Amino acid sequence: MKRMICALAAICLFMTSCGESKGKNAENKSESIYVSFDCSDSFSDSGEVYVSESSILTFIDRQSGIEMPLCAKPDCKHEGVSSANPHPSCDAYVEGYCSCPAIYNDKLYFLYTPEGKIGDYSPFLTKVLCCADKDGTNRREIARLEGAQTVSSAAYGDSLFACAFYKDFDKNGESLEKRECFAVVIDLENGNVYKSNTYTGYNGIIRNICIDGERISFSYTYTTEKELINDEYIKSTIRTEIASFDYRNKNAKTLLAINGDCADIGYGYALISEDKPYMFDIKSGSKTAIDSKGTPYMMTQMGALMYDDRYCLYNNSNEKTALDENVYSVIGVTDSFVYLWQSEGDKTFLCVMDKESFLSGKKCEIKKLREM
Repeated sequence: MKRMICALAAICLFMTSCGESKGKNAENKSESIYVSFDCSDSFSDSGEVYVSESSILTFIDRQSGIEMPLCAKPDCKHEGVSSANPHPSCDAYVEGYCSCPAIYNDKLYFLYTPEGKIGDYSPFLTKVLCCADKDGTNRREIARLEGAQTVSSAAYGDSLFACAFYKDFDKNGESLEKRECFAVVIDLENGNVYKSNTYTGYNGIIRNICIDGERISFSYTYTTEKELINDEYIKSTIRTEIASFDYRNKNAKTLLAINGDCADIGYGYALISEDKPYMFDIKSGSKTAIDSKGTPYMMTQMGALMYDDRYCLYNNSNEKTALDENVYSVIGVTDSFVYLWQSEGDKTFLCVMDKESFLSGKKCEIKKLREM
């Protein structure tokens, strides 16, 4: 009974808090969403949205740690597809492969690959963006994308959904000589789709999409040779372009081309790993060197997160702050919290901690949410 009461309380909190806005322009601003690196889940101050192994959309409340399938049926068992249950009726079930699930602007969004007939490759190149109420009901299709085999990066913001895709084979299942990549911006209010030009190259991938008003920024990384022999060979052949896409005017331009990689884009900067790491100002084009031998990891509003035995933060003046040495595997940063993986023995847990404390170099209280 106690657990049931806690669950009901958490659901009530969830239903009111997920649409809660922050800041002095609260009526116009939504809670920020961080889509994970592999686009399998998303994080906000309220909690995590992910798809379970049985393809059930699930929310885990950051405050209580309670997991809730996003389903309105009170007696539902929340079961996925099986021989005994070929047509799941759970409101939280998603057919095919689901990615980029998020609760944004008080609605549930997700991208999925429709199921097709055996031997038919065309559905693998189709992605559908859906919108629903937070309990999984009232689903509707917002946009359908073709030639979109694998999602490589995504972001929500400004009532938009931006995502990038690549494909390695055509609709007949024949392998392409060079991988094809493109980015799209979808207006969540009217379903309009704005597609970038197609990038073609060996092992190409678009990552680190960031929405900034009328534009999106992203990195396109590829190699000059098809075969990747070893790490040193990859390092000598890797190329990256930092691009800006004015989606309404269908104008894309390259801001920076490097012989290296981009770790992240955010807060007006690209975090670059070339001969030496640096922050690239997307608007001005200026570069700020980072005096570190560590690995570029992530941009925050307080500066660049680097990793070398432990996390360190470098601000725009290249001042270094050593962060809690007990923290590793940061996977997402929201308005007020940092999500991370922590291991204990042979188990790995999704955890959360206070962002301000962590980025200020203070020792953090780490809270477990679920076992991975």
